[in-house]
Amino acid sequence: MLSAPVYEGYSYKWYKYVNDKPVVLANTASFETSENDLHIYLEMKSLGCQVSATTLVKRAKIEPQLQVLENPCEKKSLKLQGNLAGGALRIRNASGTVVKEMLLGKEAQEVVLEHGIYQLEYNHSQAACQQKAFSMQVAIQECIVSSTADEALARASSVYPNPTKDRLQVRIQDLSRGKVGFKIYSLQGLELQNWNVQKQSQNLDYELDMSRFAQGVYLLEIRTEQGIAHKRVVKD
Repeated sequence: MLSAPVYEGYSYKWYKYVNDKPVVLANTASFETSENDLHIYLEMKSLGCQVSATTLVKRAKIEPQLQVLENPCEKKSLKLQGNLAGGALRIRNASGTVVKEMLLGKEAQEVVLEHGIYQLEYNHSQAACQQKAFSMQVAIQECIVSSTADEALARASSVYPNPTKDRLQVRIQDLSRGKVGFKIYSLQGLELQNWNVQKQSQNLDYELDMSRFAQGVYLLEIRTEQGIAHKRVVKD
């Protein structure tokens, strides 16, 4: 609700500009609008004489959110999308230095960065807005070049059930022995967990506990002395 002081004999006009032309919204002392991030103008007159003209901004009461739509290793870039009509994005490197600042609205944009880990901070662009910024960490990693051994390991390994609610079974069926490393990554490229087990026979059956992870899509890396394989895992 937007309101102006009520005075006897005063007229009120609330309006906005559309394509550089004023559009009247209301002629009362107060009115309500569902639009957000909207510049609204108020004109008050007494006996035909303008008393005051005020510019107001109806600020969105929504929490800023940021999505990483694409993070391909073959490109040093991120495709990002926000949820604000007027949003400001600040990107810091691992040492905390701001490396990029830009406006980011509801349209997806590509941001070019070097390999590394970055902190993304997203908020309303107006300095007067005191809402807490959305913050997330993203890693831009170099691609892992696939080899014949990697492809063989990918064929020899399987994960099930996929999607899973809590327990994920990993099976590796090959002749190799020795240490097997596992890593779980988010789609933003962040390493969430890593551990090693010993493969002492032709088949390895291993159970992963996924219960602590939120719903979403993850990347499971399987690493042996023979190669590296990656499996997409969906957590319900």
